Amino acid sequence: MEENRTITIAECQVETIKHIENVRKYIRSFSDKLITRGVEHDRLKLESPEVEIFTEYTPKLAESTYSSETYNEFLKKNECSSTTSLC
Repeated sequence: MEENRTITIAECQVETIKHIENVRKYIRSFSDKLITRGVEHDRLKLESPEVEIFTEYTPKLAESTYSSETYNEFLKKNECSSTTSLC
């Protein structure tokens, strides 16, 4: 049968600090990747062909009732025209 290992408060603090640093490392990595992806996403919206698509559909969407059938059709056409589309 195993005995319960005891540790000192100082040892516990050291292990907790290691854990905190490890979690922070992963969160920082995830955050950096998310920010980079967001910047790239935004940059693409200002270049061809995205800018032409937004130029066409922004007024159509603005003049439609939000979430109406017409609005949703324009939105789908806009999304399907995108280079980052999942359509």
